[in-house]
Order: sequence, then structure tokens, then C-alpha cells
Amino acid sequence: MGPIGSPGAEAIDAAVNPADVPFYYWVTVNLDTGETKFSETLAEHAVYVAEYQAWCADNPGRCS
Repeated sequence: MGPIGSPGAEAIDAAVNPADVPFYYWVTVNLDTGETKFSETLAEHAVYVAEYQAWCADNPGRCS
């Protein structure tokens, strides 16, 4: 793994040939477990963002 400015071949391939999925948004809601939620709509995404923000409130200093 390298800096975000130096994507690897796998990342480049994924950008050129994206998976055929209906998701447009994503947010990691728990930084300890890496749980990430995907959504099709902005409204659904907003719910997950609120979940992430609640996690941040319960874990001070982790989301700075």
C-alpha cells in the first residue's frame, strides 16, 4: 500500500473497470472495525453519515 497519490495496479484496474453495483455513496461508520456502509441514495447515505458522526461523538479524538 502506498500514498493515495500513487495508486496501485489493482486500484487503477478498479477505476477503469468498475464493479457493476448500484451503490453511489459509501461511508465507514466504525473506524475500529472498518465497517463500511454503501447506499444508492443521498438520503440513505445521510443516515449512515449520522451513524458515523455518532460513532465519532462516542470516540473523542478519533475522527479529527
